[in-house]
Amino acid sequence: MVPVHGGAGYMLESRPMLPQEPTFPDSPFHIPWIGYLSHALSAGLKLSSEIATERTSDGGLLMIATDDRLDPANPEHLRHARIIAEAMIACTGWKPGENARR
Repeated sequence: MVPVHGGAGYMLESRPMLPQEPTFPDSPFHIPWIGYLSHALSAGLKLSSEIATERTSDGGLLMIATDDRLDPANPEHLRHARIIAEAMIACTGWKPGENARR
C-alpha cells in the first residue's frame, strides 16, 4: 500500500512494490532490509551465512540484507531481502487474510 494524494488528504492505494519482482512474497514483510524476530519466534532458525545476523540481549534475532542502502534494482539485495521475508513468514506463521500480529 502506498499513500496517494487524494484531494484534501491521502488515501492508501495498492500498487506493486517492484513491478519487475512480481514473485516477491505477499506479506506484511515487504522487501525487508532489516528484520527482527523475538527469541521465541527465532528459536532454531538457521539462515544462510550471506545474511548478517546478530542476537539481541533478549535472545531475539536481528537480520540484515545489506550493509549498504537497500537498492531494489540490485538482484543480490532483493535475494537477501527475500530470504529474510521468507524466514519471517515461516517463523510467524503469517498467512494472507489472517491477522499476523503475534
